[in-house]
Amino acid sequence: MKSILITALAALATLVYADAPDSGDAKPAYGGMVEAGKPLVAPMAQWGGRDQNLFGASVGWYFPTSGKMRSALGNNFFDVGLSAPFAQMKPDGTQTSSSFGIITANKNGNRLFILPATFGVMKVMGQGRENKPYVAARAGLAYYDYRITDPSTLVRKSGNRIGYTGNLEAGVVLNQNLRVAARYNWFSKADGFDFTGIELKLAYQFFRL
Repeated sequence: MKSILITALAALATLVYADAPDSGDAKPAYGGMVEAGKPLVAPMAQWGGRDQNLFGASVGWYFPTSGKMRSALGNNFFDVGLSAPFAQMKPDGTQTSSSFGIITANKNGNRLFILPATFGVMKVMGQGRENKPYVAARAGLAYYDYRITDPSTLVRKSGNRIGYTGNLEAGVVLNQNLRVAARYNWFSKADGFDFTGIELKLAYQFFRL
């Protein structure tokens, strides 16, 4: 799993630095899209009026950092999300960001459902270019619903509760509607379980409400 993550993150970093603009080419961009869904919640700079107010969806994989979670639920989970429009981007590329998503796993009789909601700030770089790298930081709350047998004690634990969460995200907007991202998610522990992990996601904006 580590080799997969390292390779994916290295590829993402290559895209980010390869698309970094020359100082003379930078142009301010106004308007944008952020992820409000699983991340992927990730920003999306808007190129024209026809692309404003677009909603979208994201899909990806979640890799828990806890060995206990990997033993109980596997090395990776599936996650989905909904991306929604956000407030106008400032001339320096910063903007507010919200993220809502679903992380779920079901294996060997163990079940996990997490619904995180975070708010923060993001910065889009490479103004004036089609491929735009970005970074984001958010914090908020998460709803946990779990039924898991603790691998270390073989005690069955279950709960429905609210915990704290925060994330750091980096990604690249590949065109007007498509973006890729990697995100580190921190979650407060519940019953000794640590749900913290890394997400790799692909998001696409394509519909209006």
